[in-house]
Amino acid sequence: MAKNNERLIEYLKAVCELENKKYEISAVIDIAEGRSEPEKPRGFDMLNVIDSFHGIYSADEEHSSAAYIVGYFIVCFIITFAADSILHLELSHIGMVIAALLLYAAFGVLLFLAYLLAEVINTHRARKNYKAMLINAAAARAELDVPLLKAQRDSIANTLEMYYNLNIIDKNYRGRINVNAMHGYFLTKRVDKLSGKSGAYSFLDFEKRQGRLNDAPETFGLRKKLTAQYITEAAEFNKRYLDMHESFRGL
Repeated sequence: MAKNNERLIEYLKAVCELENKKYEISAVIDIAEGRSEPEKPRGFDMLNVIDSFHGIYSADEEHSSAAYIVGYFIVCFIITFAADSILHLELSHIGMVIAALLLYAAFGVLLFLAYLLAEVINTHRARKNYKAMLINAAAARAELDVPLLKAQRDSIANTLEMYYNLNIIDKNYRGRINVNAMHGYFLTKRVDKLSGKSGAYSFLDFEKRQGRLNDAPETFGLRKKLTAQYITEAAEFNKRYLDMHESFRGL
């Protein structure tokens, strides 16, 4: 069983790689033909940061905002009680509540400052990446043989179809977003099979109902300069997965 699961994970990884590469090349073709541009990153927005920070306490199917707030306050109160006992502060009951509230507020401020710093760093990194992608997009238009790149994309799509034709994944659960999500479930050991009540299909259906699946529309290929070598690498990529296709038969 364990060996079969390892092979299933390898199969899902292969399908993910093929789906992602096909998606990437399609996006690069759109840019090379001038139909799209790298997405401009969102600028730093304090209101958005505050809204996102508030999301830490947002309700989900297991916890409510009130539960988070009360839980953190109880932790702060316990810390205050322990400090009072160890340091012999002899605080009154009201004093302990006030001290716990101050500790809670200090913890919230520090958490927000850390979150704010992370957002500033991420915004700077996104702008830097965007500038690099604009340069690489210009290089793609100048140097890539688009008809040849389209042929490589179609070859990868055909290889991907050969993997799907092994009928390991149900037709209703195929596609880039679905297989990437299921591959993640197996890697994090949330599931150990595809079908069944506790299988990947069931978990995927649940996440779809919750609206949790991430489309992740990122043009991976524009992270580096695109030259004719990119097409050669795509051909080598396709050959590698084409050669291993038959090894998954009967899984």
